[in-house]
Amino acid sequence: MKLSSGDQNSMLDPRSAIHAPHPDTREWFLGLEQYTEWKDRDQGLLRIKGNLA
Repeated sequence: MKLSSGDQNSMLDPRSAIHAPHPDTREWFLGLEQYTEWKDRDQGLLRIKGNLA
């Protein structure tokens, strides 16, 4: 099987396969009460779990 140059690039640098986010993608998250409470307390690491699809 022969790979296209696009396939080869994404194998060398997986970040090349990531598309730009939709405008305002993060706005919903930054407005969550849980996030703002965590940010105000400065408790260190914030673990985020979700579906990438």
